[in-house]
Amino acid sequence: MALEQMDPLTRGALFHAVQRDLFMELREAGLLPVNRERLGGIRDLADRALNRVAARYEDDLAPAIPRVWNSEVEEIRADLHGWLGQLAVSDDGWLPIHFELAFGLGRDARRDPASSESEAVLASGVRLRGSIDLVERHTTRGTLRVIDHKTGKAPERPPAYVGGGAALQPLLYALSAEAVLGGAWNWLSFPIARSGGIIRRSTFRLPRIRATG
Repeated sequence: MALEQMDPLTRGALFHAVQRDLFMELREAGLLPVNRERLGGIRDLADRALNRVAARYEDDLAPAIPRVWNSEVEEIRADLHGWLGQLAVSDDGWLPIHFELAFGLGRDARRDPASSESEAVLASGVRLRGSIDLVERHTTRGTLRVIDHKTGKAPERPPAYVGGGAALQPLLYALSAEAVLGGAWNWLSFPIARSGGIIRRSTFRLPRIRATG
């Protein structure tokens, strides 16, 4: 059945695919981190990445109403521009180093070269599989942080640490990244893209974590 309207899962997958392709292109071209001086050119690259990815999705999904599909793609474009603008003005010393860092998911050329085919094994013995949107390193402190990009509606009350146990994913991602890459992990960040280019970013510092049995 032809797709009549872009569902949240499709929208999120498309957005993440564009981010991955864009970051990989920027890394190859030496254009990271995103800053004010590079913003115009990077937005042009983002537009081209979106056009390529959206065309692939359109071929696969055969949307029933092209006008609706095109309108939704333009909403994603506005979100991408807003997100990149936020990155440019922050320019706070964080350098993206890994994109789609996977563990326990097998080989895939679309994933970061540092990905591990083995599961991440935490200190408690828990074994995890997954893929982290983005890992950044601070250029002066050397600290690493996990970025989890969200494309849905922003929560009324952003979670503090694990949101009473309801928001465990970023914490588990940080522990998994530590198991895969090593290093000092004490930041989690939840950038949230909203339609129309309205970007809300929730960031908090995480105390040093050690998994215990």
